[in-house]
Amino acid sequence: MWSPLDAVGIGWRTNGELTAGVIVDHWNGASCAMHVAVEAPVTKEFTRFCFTYVFRQLKAKKVIGLVGSKNEKALRFDRHLGFKEEYRIADGHPDGELVILSLTADKCRWLEKERHYGLEVVSASNS
Repeated sequence: MWSPLDAVGIGWRTNGELTAGVIVDHWNGASCAMHVAVEAPVTKEFTRFCFTYVFRQLKAKKVIGLVGSKNEKALRFDRHLGFKEEYRIADGHPDGELVILSLTADKCRWLEKERHYGLEVVSASNS
């Protein structure tokens, strides 16, 4: 459930159309959850920006993904991004198990070592 007090949304437009979105929430000072919705293939630039925000601006140690075990497309996508499965919770999802995946900054291939985006994501309350 979206809460502007607990979440940040990052969107990507292609030709003026919103084609991808990420919500980062449940930030606790060490980790956060990341939720992705896409209408078109995700660009490397957008992916890099999202992980730069999480690992460089928030300084998260770990990003967590939660996926239903029968959502093979989302699981494949998360694994492609570099997430590793940590645990499965039986009956934790309406379709079966809830798969908990995570990614740490040192394992994130999307962070560029030399280039930094000179942008910061700010919440509505900070703007």
